[in-house]
Amino acid sequence: MIEGQEPQLSSKQEEINVRVLFFGAARDAAGHGEVNLTLSGPASGASAFEQVLAAYPALRRFGRSLLFAVNQEYASGDREVHDGDELAVFPPVSGGVASCLPQRQQETSLN
Repeated sequence: MIEGQEPQLSSKQEEINVRVLFFGAARDAAGHGEVNLTLSGPASGASAFEQVLAAYPALRRFGRSLLFAVNQEYASGDREVHDGDELAVFPPVSGGVASCLPQRQQETSLN
């Protein structure tokens, strides 16, 4: 080390800029349909998701039922997230209402 020079940290911390899309009730909770967000990297799907939740804490009301995607594919926690990636947050969905209706009402509601 040269005298008077500060030691350099060997930290590999980097910034990752991503676009985050929010759908359905997640959009309502976040207050936005789309945002640009800077994450601390290197980032995995799990750490990126946690950083999105930290930035938009109202999403935590969904608990573990939110779905998370990276570049239009559902992502596992170990998926790598890179600068320029597109993330998406989906709320829980429900369905099957039509299956509870009598057959004639199903046909009418589908037409």
